[in-house]
Formats: sequence, structure tokens, C-alpha cells
Amino acid sequence: MGDVVTKKYKMEELNDDDSLELFCWHAFNSKEPAENFENVSRNAISYAKGFPLALEVIGSHLGGFTKTYLDIACFFKGEKWEYVKRVLKACDFYPVLRVFISKCLVTVNQNGCLEMHDLVQDMGKEIVMSESPTNPGERSRLWSPKDILQVLKDDTVRRSVDPVLVFYREVAQLKE
Repeated sequence: MGDVVTKKYKMEELNDDDSLELFCWHAFNSKEPAENFENVSRNAISYAKGFPLALEVIGSHLGGFTKTYLDIACFFKGEKWEYVKRVLKACDFYPVLRVFISKCLVTVNQNGCLEMHDLVQDMGKEIVMSESPTNPGERSRLWSPKDILQVLKDDTVRRSVDPVLVFYREVAQLKE
């Protein structure tokens, strides 16, 4: 039994290109980042520091990002799940909350309200902001009252806009 020899092997970190590719295969089932996920992907590979297992785990978790996740991050954190479900269904979204819970993106507290870590929320908002960093009217979602008012005032809302933004636009018009 004393003849067992163990050797340590130092794993070499992946370079940025290989890290990005490995991450993307796990996050997006693609060699490259999905549209509007370039910055998030770069941040993730920087965080993983080239370690393959970390890239795989982080990528697998980010693979759960969907339109509904972005809506929760931008509009519904802290709201009751039953209310959010009704609003999203009215916009022809049929969210499956267990996907987000299984990936630890969202939790439901004892009062039935949606919660998510501030960093996860910030990442969702960053994804939306990266759609158009300088022109909020070109983004799929607006949550900042300042941005909403500016877009409505300038009438710069994009043509193909998500129903939730249309809802906020209609609410703003009713207030005038």
C-alpha cells in the first residue's frame, strides 16, 4: 500500500479566445456570444480567469437568460410572482419561474415576492443597456423614469418594441 505515487498536475489557464469559446458553448450553444451578450461574456471570462471548470459552470448558468429574466431584472424585482405572471401573460409571455430558480437567478420569498441578487439584476440591466448605450429609445426595455420621459418626449421609441415598454408608454400618455 505504500507504493502509491501521486503526482500533482498544474492546469494551465485558457487564453481569452479559448475561454470565450468554451464559455459560449456552455452559455449559448454557439462558438460566439449571443447578440447583446458580448460584454457579459467578456466579464464572465475575466472572472473565471481561464479556469475551464469555472467557465463551464458560469456559462451553464447564464444559458438561462431569456426575455422573461430581463423583464424581472428591469421591472419586477420585489413584486409578487402572481402579479408578475398576470402582467407577462397579458403581454403573451408565459414565464416558467422554476428555470430561473434552478439557476439561482431568482428566488421567491415567504410573501411570494420575486427576489434576485443585485449583481444578477445589474447584469440583466447591463445586457439591455448594451443594446444601445447612447440611445435609450433603441433599447428593448426602459426602467429609468428619466430615460422613459426623454424617449416619450423625443418620440424616439424603436419600431419593434417589447409589449412592456408599450404599456409604460401608454401609462405615461394617460398621465399627461
